[in-house]
Amino acid sequence: MKIDCKHWQNIGQRTHGVCSLGYFGGSPSCGTCLIQCRDYTGNQRPHEAMDDIAAMEKAQGKTKPKVSLRKYLKAELSLLTHGPVPLTIYEHRGLCCTGPKGFNSPCAHWKQSIEDMEDDVGFCGSCGCGGRERAKLSTKLHMPKATCPKGIWGEEKGEGILQLARIGGIVKQVKSIIKGVKDEMTKEAKDGE
Repeated sequence: MKIDCKHWQNIGQRTHGVCSLGYFGGSPSCGTCLIQCRDYTGNQRPHEAMDDIAAMEKAQGKTKPKVSLRKYLKAELSLLTHGPVPLTIYEHRGLCCTGPKGFNSPCAHWKQSIEDMEDDVGFCGSCGCGGRERAKLSTKLHMPKATCPKGIWGEEKGEGILQLARIGGIVKQVKSIIKGVKDEMTKEAKDGE
């Protein structure tokens, strides 16, 4: 994919190129360049470019990328070690996904249910988490280190582990995290066979 930035050099690779400024190790992915680079000079909006990549991969028969176990663990452990994000951040993240009722439509990737699983807040259809219990937005939006795969919202500070009481307490969260990690590791092992 060609990136519309004066610092980008296309090297014939489908998902990355060279940054003349040397950012992100000098060879960023298209998504990193579009979403994270503060010196991006192109006109295309980041979420449109990510949709282009997804459409290109779908046309080429590529499968959906696996959820990164490292990112998953980072987000999960941030909840346990830093506590949930403030309710105002939780609500802001939720509105970014679901759209304020009567004002904006939901994110194009938001789903009320996925793989026969439902959630009051819904699911992200872009992150690759699928229909896992811990993938519910009502859970993920509380995680300080969770991020939107489209770059719409990012990491925030937690309010401390004492605030875990408002989302079921530390014991419930630890049990749920352990089950989620176990399920994820089992899934990755099966996918690797």
